[in-house]
Amino acid sequence: PMTLTRVLRELTATGLAETRRHRRERHLYMDQPPEKLWDNLRAHLRNPVKRSIWVKTAKRETTSLRLAGMSALARLTQIADPPWSVHAIGPTDWQMAKQINIKLLKEPTEGCSEWQLWTYNPALVPNARTVDPLSLTLSLDPGADERIQMALNELREQFPW
Repeated sequence: PMTLTRVLRELTATGLAETRRHRRERHLYMDQPPEKLWDNLRAHLRNPVKRSIWVKTAKRETTSLRLAGMSALARLTQIADPPWSVHAIGPTDWQMAKQINIKLLKEPTEGCSEWQLWTYNPALVPNARTVDPLSLTLSLDPGADERIQMALNELREQFPW
């Protein structure tokens, strides 16, 4: 309840939403179409990636992780795959991964993967192989090169606005 109250307060502070009381309930109203709302809210949202690490991995260690970053963008658009796979891992899974003594690397090497440590669970969409498209968009640098921007625009066209 505290988190929801804070979310409602932050959304209404942007001026893009309002709450209305109906008896004991509060309802959130947003009058803009979803695409316009996303454009306006995006400046208020933050990148879900806390940091990235390099991990020496076996295939079995990454099968439960969602593709993220350039790997997810490659899966969802026509952009080429990166030289190594990129995966998102949430706080709970990261704590468990540390207990099994995964091998951390200082830099990318043959057979490694990049793990993005996310501030929340990246498995928002059930049974998906990648992180959700909106979080993926937030995780990629808005100042990225033109090729990535074109892929993000391609991805945006797939959103079910």
